[in-house]
Amino acid sequence: MLRTIILQPYKKCERKKVVKALDELCSPEDNYGWASAGIYVYWDYYTNDVLYVGLAVDLTERFKQHNGFYPEIDKRTCKYEQIEKYFSDNEKLGFSIIVQSPLSQPVTSKLKKKYKEFTEQFSPIENYIGNEGTEAIKYQEGLLIESFRINNGCIPKWNKMNGSIVGQNSVKPINFEALKVISNQTDNFLLAKSSLLEIAENPTFERFENFMHGVRIIAPVYGQKRAIEFLRSQSLIDTYGQMIEAGYLNKKLDI
Repeated sequence: MLRTIILQPYKKCERKKVVKALDELCSPEDNYGWASAGIYVYWDYYTNDVLYVGLAVDLTERFKQHNGFYPEIDKRTCKYEQIEKYFSDNEKLGFSIIVQSPLSQPVTSKLKKKYKEFTEQFSPIENYIGNEGTEAIKYQEGLLIESFRINNGCIPKWNKMNGSIVGQNSVKPINFEALKVISNQTDNFLLAKSSLLEIAENPTFERFENFMHGVRIIAPVYGQKRAIEFLRSQSLIDTYGQMIEAGYLNKKLDI
């Protein structure tokens, strides 16, 4: 379930750092952190205007495609030219991701390559790994793009399509509020207290945000307080207690 929003504006010279952080936290080969499949959003760092809403089965690879890490790109699907033009006039570009649990990890080209011998001998890997993660990002992309369209009269200027029809038909007022969180216009319970680079560089912050991701998943059903109490009772380590002691819940996101 897509429940945690992580922000990371970056300068053109910082692209490799973002790639390293994405690969650290959203690798398809890990069972910790978050799944590689998620939503990503580009936004104007200076005006907070949403420029593009996209989905990726592999967030690291998609970021690399958009940011010129490969010599050949498909101009129809990559935003390399738009990003280059943006950086010609601006120093910093807003970038955010919405992530989901590694339990929702879909099959990627990396996994297919890694387990090629196994999948050739047995049934295709797609048959026994669910498509939940892929369907979730399709739905969320359509929902966010349509929410933007309803409130602005057009889709984000770097987008060409509206996304999932199911997502479009499920828009609620709260979804536009999510776009404000994603583009750094407001604070919210779903927003990580640390940036992408901070979480990738600090294992304690990563553990804190993984705990909060669980809280964010079950809070809509049980309420935030009960969700925290339940997860604390199920944990061998009192992560939430450590968060309080460290003052993490009062941490200011500095981006």
